[in-house]
Amino acid sequence: MTNDLWFEEKLPTWYSHEGGCNGHEATELQAVAHFAKSVTGWLGDSQGLALYQMARSPAAGGVLEIGSFCGKSTLFIALGCKHSNSTFYAVDPHKRMSEGGKEQWGLNYYPFTGNSLRELRDTLDSCNLATYVTLMIATSEEARRQFSTQPLKLLFIDGSHDYADVRLDYELWHEMIVPGGHLVFHDSNTEGVNKTIHANLDRARYAHEGAVGDGRWAMTIWQRVR
Repeated sequence: MTNDLWFEEKLPTWYSHEGGCNGHEATELQAVAHFAKSVTGWLGDSQGLALYQMARSPAAGGVLEIGSFCGKSTLFIALGCKHSNSTFYAVDPHKRMSEGGKEQWGLNYYPFTGNSLRELRDTLDSCNLATYVTLMIATSEEARRQFSTQPLKLLFIDGSHDYADVRLDYELWHEMIVPGGHLVFHDSNTEGVNKTIHANLDRARYAHEGAVGDGRWAMTIWQRVR
């Protein structure tokens, strides 16, 4: 583990433990948060709420997620995009580690043996959110070649945590983030992610807004300021 940076939880000033919504939207969020507990994945409850709030922001621009796995984070983002009428792309090759894929770990710390794409689709269908997500079954690099340049208000990076891959994800996509938009790294205290933040993140353009969660799985949030 690198000693360059260690992120401890410091919630952004805009973060709300209730999700920042009310009425029917709050009811939907509560239902999604409850269902998400049954979905395989490493996202914390508070991290899901933070992703929802950023996706729900009325700011202009779409949302892109790198690393959907079984859909725990995808649920929260999709609901936020439903409530903000934002376009949402979820990028993941859905390839088992036994087939050469990366970062498909079960909660028992053994390689995941299920079908993540089928589980992702079932997850979205269960919450009636499939129509709010465009699934891109591809690596980050493959998806970028298919993707037209367009503004993003939120980029969530949670794919392979190898340094070369995290750095590539950042370099391929971050220029699309609009000023005021957010760049988010999950697992920010794992070595590859932490090194990317320390060595490659342009601190003149991205201001640290906070971290949600502790330990290796801390999720750091950066706002593009220029």
